[in-house]
Amino acid sequence: MKTLATQTLAAVLGAALFGLAVPDARAINPPISKYHARNAATPVQSTPEFGAAVAVSDKYLLVGEPFHDDTAGSDVGAAHLFDAARGRFLKRLLASDGAALDEFGASVAISGNLALVGAPGGPGLHVNSGAVYVFDLKTGKELRKLQASDGAAMDAFGRSVALQGNLALVG
Repeated sequence: MKTLATQTLAAVLGAALFGLAVPDARAINPPISKYHARNAATPVQSTPEFGAAVAVSDKYLLVGEPFHDDTAGSDVGAAHLFDAARGRFLKRLLASDGAALDEFGASVAISGNLALVGAPGGPGLHVNSGAVYVFDLKTGKELRKLQASDGAAMDAFGRSVALQGNLALVG
């Protein structure tokens, strides 16, 4: 049932943010869906791209927002970490070297306490060659930045990511 509740949370959170009706999810678990959809989004001032990428585990829900603006410029991006069981906002993850047009949060993946966050427009070896950031979800700290060793302009490394244990796949 924990997995079903987690799946319901992701479906209802996405539906609430994009204004879609999800009658099946609400019918499965009304108390969780109503509570999480309302409360999970509260601490985040989001753009229409909030939820462009999502990843969920038994512990965490990670929501990408690639067009988040901050002092570094527009479309720097962010990823928002929530407690999957309670829907409580935990942390906002940002790239340590975030810059305008990075689109950090365009892709996200979770495995255990690790997360990958893709920034396909990000600072790589060339313009828009892209990067992927590895985070420790317990602390919210960035552990590493991954880049293609043969990256070229417009490669958009990090447009898609997957994570299983310590094995990362990047597209």
